[in-house]
Amino acid sequence: MISGHYSAKYDVELLRLSENTLEMGHLIEKQLRRAIQSLIHGDQLLAREVTETETIINNLEVEIDRECVEILARRQPIASDLRFIIMIIKTVNDMERMADEVHRVFKMGNRVISAGGDPPSNDDIEQLATRVHKLLVQTLRVFEQEDDAGALALIRKDKKVDKKFEATLKRVKNWMMAESDSVPDAIDILWAIRSLERVGDRLCNICEHVIFYVKGDDIRHLDIDELQTQD
Repeated sequence: MISGHYSAKYDVELLRLSENTLEMGHLIEKQLRRAIQSLIHGDQLLAREVTETETIINNLEVEIDRECVEILARRQPIASDLRFIIMIIKTVNDMERMADEVHRVFKMGNRVISAGGDPPSNDDIEQLATRVHKLLVQTLRVFEQEDDAGALALIRKDKKVDKKFEATLKRVKNWMMAESDSVPDAIDILWAIRSLERVGDRLCNICEHVIFYVKGDDIRHLDIDELQTQD
């Protein structure tokens, strides 16, 4: 849908936007894997890699925003082209917020491990993190393929992430109440799992942006039952 314009250079500009946004997403996916490794297995040797990758992500955000502004000013896109630019701008904003949340997971994981913490809810945390990571990979695929049906399916799938978050939250709270010494570690873990849940929310936003681009429908404030009637 981003090819066949009056100008081949215009096609290249739009394609570069898509590719750079995907690159940003794949870097965040790599960061999330590192954060999970730190949170679950206590690998503290990733700090330099995480910091270096975060710088690359930030630079990509600035570059993509600049390119979007230039295209809006020079090409004055309309219809699906305008929706595409809007999708990119909103997606990049959500990705930047996701990167911040992923970095918080990494930091909280390192703090717990440094303090010698060993929460009994590790299995729940790992399952939650695995679900969020899988959702991220699938969302990037949906974005790349401009798959509005797949995007809608992923929005529904996020409900499972929310349920796992609530279950993990309950386990950590019970641990905190049962063992007063666990409170500092438990608070860090609560921040980490909250960040994982927020990553899931941002991924749902990106799926909504894809649907808006492909179909022109704004579904942000519709509940799941309303979405089902629009398939």
